[in-house]
Amino acid sequence: MDIRALRDGVVTDVPAHLHAGQWVSPTQLLGRVLHGQQLDVRGFADERDAVRLRTGAPARFVPEDATRRSLRLHLVLVEPTAAETISPPVLASVHGGRIAVTERKPGQLVPMVAQHRVVLAPDEASPSGQGLPQMLRGEVTVSAEPESLMARTCRHVWRVVMAELRA
Repeated sequence: MDIRALRDGVVTDVPAHLHAGQWVSPTQLLGRVLHGQQLDVRGFADERDAVRLRTGAPARFVPEDATRRSLRLHLVLVEPTAAETISPPVLASVHGGRIAVTERKPGQLVPMVAQHRVVLAPDEASPSGQGLPQMLRGEVTVSAEPESLMARTCRHVWRVVMAELRA
């Protein structure tokens, strides 16, 4: 089988155990093609915080590896609907990540609390992805809209009431 990308780029995130002739699941990630040297920063935001995030908000990525520099970013996209599964798996709790998940089927990691996918881009002053590992886990801090404790409590109570009415 030949796999062709729509444009030139660098193939990354190819599983180390993958080899020619091996059967794979239709849902297995075989790799990604990154266009140019631009960093690809993706993650998840808890549903309680996703409503406070705005496109263009400044952010900072702090890698788990303390020998690496943090990067200045800005928020490009917050998906309006919650993700059904967590991908890449390294972000899930069962692989050392911070997102609590349950495993419904082998490899299907379902978040225990609704998570919205977010996409961030490096600021112009940030370095390119050259020299970085294929995947680097860390934490992103995003400047978000302020919210009062009362507003957060009311929204939580509303969700509980709606859940009880559906039951």
